[in-house]
Amino acid sequence: MICKERDVQSFRERCITRLHLKMRPTRSSRRVRLPTRFEEEPHEAFQWLRIVSSVSLRMRWGPPRRSTRGIMKLVTGRSIRMAAALMALATLGAACGSAPTPGNGPGKLVALGDSFTANSTLLPTTTTNGCNQSKQNQPRLVASRLGIADVTDASCDGAQTGDIMGGSAPQINKVTSSASVVMVSIGGNDLGFSDIAVQCSKRAITFKTCQGDYVKGGTDSLTAKVAATRPKVDQVLAAVKSRAPQARVVLYGYPTLLPMTGSSTCLGMTFASSDVPYLRAKQAELNVMLKASAQAKGVTYVDVYGPSAGHDPCSSTPWVNKVIDIPPLHPTHRGQTAVGNLIADALS
Repeated sequence: MICKERDVQSFRERCITRLHLKMRPTRSSRRVRLPTRFEEEPHEAFQWLRIVSSVSLRMRWGPPRRSTRGIMKLVTGRSIRMAAALMALATLGAACGSAPTPGNGPGKLVALGDSFTANSTLLPTTTTNGCNQSKQNQPRLVASRLGIADVTDASCDGAQTGDIMGGSAPQINKVTSSASVVMVSIGGNDLGFSDIAVQCSKRAITFKTCQGDYVKGGTDSLTAKVAATRPKVDQVLAAVKSRAPQARVVLYGYPTLLPMTGSSTCLGMTFASSDVPYLRAKQAELNVMLKASAQAKGVTYVDVYGPSAGHDPCSSTPWVNKVIDIPPLHPTHRGQTAVGNLIADALS
């Protein structure tokens, strides 16, 4: 599909500015407009539809004890038209938000990392060695910015430092002496940070905190995990430099997953007030460790945590999605592009 600006504007006029979801929690009707962020983040339409549909069912029909007939009536007509429009919007967004223009210059870029690099849920996607990856992810964005035609993206969802150095398909094997740029982002899954945040959010729903799960007898297990991950990251960077001694190597951190200040959160980001500063501190420790490792091994470190301030999931311009999204706390299209530009700027 060839997407032109007037196509986007026409669709926006017909489906964004006019489309409403009518809900009747009382006798009076209320209208809920589609969030304007879909203009920039159309893939979020599916998530919004899922949330609104759930809320709509509760508001109009009450608890799930209502009859199937009532629910079927709800999901027909207006709701189906809205779903179709949202799907069209997401499809249009995927088509218009196509992969970055490939470079045509010399050099070779190799990327090693986890789901924050692969970002396999953002369309359009591709599959490399069994790992799904977005065609708009940071490695491809950086290669486009630098004019590099040859890109080897070894990043994979769920990868830990051990998957870079070992396992059935070690990512490190993709790094050779022909590489001119090597991008590395790793360590988050060694802590299981996204999963921890999700579990803490679930606890908050039952009015419980999670800090006590990780701090016992004066020992903080998350701080210990950060320390234990440091030599593994050192090993990865040393191996990269050994295999590609002429390459520019960059290690980049993780964006903020929680508001940088305060303890309040937003819909879809429920946390106990005492857990917010604790989790924020643990993520900062992870990024500080990554920076120290990069400095020790003589590679470039790109700070993502600092620039992402004000772009947490509760902001109007989030770089990562919310706990209730799929996958939770992972880069949005906006965040992915921003991080890619930070890396490209550091390498330019």
